[in-house]
Amino acid sequence: MKMVGDDPLDPGPVPTTSEPAIANTRGWCLGVYWTSNYPAVVQFHEDRLCLAGAPQSPQRVDMSNSGLYEVFSPSALLDGTVTDSNSCAFGLSSNEVNNIRWLMSDQNGLLVGTAGGEWILTPASTGAVITPTNINAKQSSQNGSESVAPVRVGVDTLYLQAGARRLRQLVYDFYVNGFQGSDTSSWAEHLTVNGFKQICFQRTPQQLVWLVRNDGKIVSINYDRASEQLGWSLHTIAGGTVVSAQVIPAPDNSRDELWLAVQRTINGSTVTYVERMSKLWEEGDATEVTQADGSVVTRFTPSLTTYLDSAKRTVFGSPVTTISGLNHLEGQTVGILADGATHPDLVVSGGSITLARSALDVNVGLKYTSVGRTMHAEAGAAAGTAQGKKKKIHRVTFRLFDSLGLTVRAQGSGAEQDIVEPFRSTADAMDAPPPLFNGDYDVDWEGTYETEGWVEFMQVDPLPLNVVSLTINLDTQDA
Repeated sequence: MKMVGDDPLDPGPVPTTSEPAIANTRGWCLGVYWTSNYPAVVQFHEDRLCLAGAPQSPQRVDMSNSGLYEVFSPSALLDGTVTDSNSCAFGLSSNEVNNIRWLMSDQNGLLVGTAGGEWILTPASTGAVITPTNINAKQSSQNGSESVAPVRVGVDTLYLQAGARRLRQLVYDFYVNGFQGSDTSSWAEHLTVNGFKQICFQRTPQQLVWLVRNDGKIVSINYDRASEQLGWSLHTIAGGTVVSAQVIPAPDNSRDELWLAVQRTINGSTVTYVERMSKLWEEGDATEVTQADGSVVTRFTPSLTTYLDSAKRTVFGSPVTTISGLNHLEGQTVGILADGATHPDLVVSGGSITLARSALDVNVGLKYTSVGRTMHAEAGAAAGTAQGKKKKIHRVTFRLFDSLGLTVRAQGSGAEQDIVEPFRSTADAMDAPPPLFNGDYDVDWEGTYETEGWVEFMQVDPLPLNVVSLTINLDTQDA
């Protein structure tokens, strides 16, 4: 950053041999930022570089000259004239001194998050832009912000409230002519109890907000406020904890990719791996195969999606049984997908494993279990609500899309059911993986009466499970 008195548009008189070099300096003052007092947050707004959060100036915001990001001259040096393009400096006027913790550019102004509340810097005159003589600050809420950079999702700004346990959305409301900071985590407080330390946003193909928890797990939010979609999910990385996360575009720009720094204990040593989440399964990802009887089936495509953590996939020129190059998983029990079919788990020794059968396409990594559970059932009551009344689930219909492998458990059933029947038939070749299943599948139980009435479904294999819908048939006792 240049000094306040350094104006690149006015270099001053050219020194002569009889004039000392110091005559070039027309004016000088002590800089706002120095060692141990540098700004903590940075943001661009209206073609200005904005700095804030210095320890000695906790509520001060500095905005550079328009279009000149390294120049913070408050006026012209020749005559002291203040123009609209000069830098802006503004201090938040509050009864409390609260450090500025983040800045975010919005079409309605510059949003400012402090430890004690959220503010917005706008032009004092409606319809104008911020200038040194046309700037105003208003406090929009008193929730307080955590020292975590927020993310922008459409016209919404998502930030962590002070305490790092609540994710709030800062949205402009025309009815109140201001910003509202509603709480998005009120329906998933069981996932926020450990607090968060980082936020990132995946725009495509699905709008997902990712939050890194302080305990090393990550939470995803399917966020689409326009269509009122807000679904929370918890993700545990197999054998490790997440240190940091970030979203970057894929090399072909077809999607955004989530990259993670994962800390693990491998062979007695603590290591940190950089891992990338593979793409989500989508329509058209399956591979069509014509069987011997002429029927056409679809099978899982291992080259598109991986359902293993810290995985390594290798395609060989000829079938092999020994898979090497697995030193990063030394001593770990790994899951294996060989030519698109599951293989018994093995332990990595000497950086390699030996398969029970030869294969060309082998994917090796750490297994995890994906679990989904329904809410308590609300159905079947003749009088009033079904909540608190005893109910027995006797059938569940799963509508599946491109799925292979399913384990189901209903409350009171007393056991899990591994569903294998719809995934292989007598027409399928025995030396090939089963085809993917599409359609409805009924699961029956002989359970007992319980008051909650939930269904849990799981995927324990490194294969796709896409549940489109779930329909429960149950009996509810009103007595």
